[in-house]
Amino acid sequence: MRVCMVSYSFYELDTRIIQYASALVGRGDSVDVLSLRRAGDPSFEVINGVHVHRIQVRKVNEKSQLDYLFRILRFLLVAAIVLTRKHFSKPYDVIHVH
Repeated sequence: MRVCMVSYSFYELDTRIIQYASALVGRGDSVDVLSLRRAGDPSFEVINGVHVHRIQVRKVNEKSQLDYLFRILRFLLVAAIVLTRKHFSKPYDVIHVH
């Protein structure tokens, strides 16, 4: 089964996502994760069989709620574009948005 997880968090710091993804990889599924990227992190990496696509850099320095909302909406838009492209090239069976 092909699974894609979308999360507005840093993959390496989100144990919930790591546990879900690791369990799926452990049973033989193919897992892609679309997540945030810290400065200096690669945009793509395979971690314990999980394909981690870091699609947006995030600095935790928002000055207002609107600034934070703008960043989340931008992530949503970029994730939708990346997910659509990946899904059309090789369809997913499950898409899990966290």
